[in-house]
Amino acid sequence: MCSSDLPGDVVLSITATDGAGATGAAAALVHVTALTGPVASITPSNASPVTGEMVTLSVTVADPANPTPHGKVVFLEGATVLATRAVNAGVATYRTSRLPLGAHSIVARWLPSATATPVESVALDLTIGKPSTTVSLVAAPVLTTATKVITIRARVTVVKPGRGHVAPGTVTFYDGTTSLGSVLLATGTARLQILLPAGAHDLTAGYEGSDTLLPSPQSNVVTVTTT
Repeated sequence: MCSSDLPGDVVLSITATDGAGATGAAAALVHVTALTGPVASITPSNASPVTGEMVTLSVTVADPANPTPHGKVVFLEGATVLATRAVNAGVATYRTSRLPLGAHSIVARWLPSATATPVESVALDLTIGKPSTTVSLVAAPVLTTATKVITIRARVTVVKPGRGHVAPGTVTFYDGTTSLGSVLLATGTARLQILLPAGAHDLTAGYEGSDTLLPSPQSNVVTVTTT
């Protein structure tokens, strides 16, 4: 129950009854502020996007003097104009997958008309993270002798919704938990040629990441048997 009309200072009283039938009451003084002028607020479709992921920035505008707001919204990062979009049904949206890795502070500037005072939103702090990666492994031959060279290839790819070029980095090859060596990537692929002693060998590989990509989990297992 309220003891005052909105807006202003409002006394809220709450009465509750528990399962045993006992009743309790509490009251609090709350200040409610009315919407006194045009406002704009900006929200992202994803709070933790990665490089190359499509992100939608939605700006909601409202004006108590105009139930059908219109105009345009300019999306800004510092002094850089990212985009300009028309207001439709009180909302303007900007979709992009081109925000670079790192921290961004984006402001929406609503221009209700050519002569109206611009209205700016609170800055949206958005961090674009590194995409995940995965490694696929192949080896040949998988049945051979201990005197024959085995070729192991690892291909690194970026996991969607992330996108991007697989930058130079290192892939480490393993036989079980034993490292067989590390090789630099070339166009997303690393190759290792090696002799393995007689027996069964469970081969895997892992990408160590880069300035723009996260390290990968261990690859699929390829079993090579030598005699």
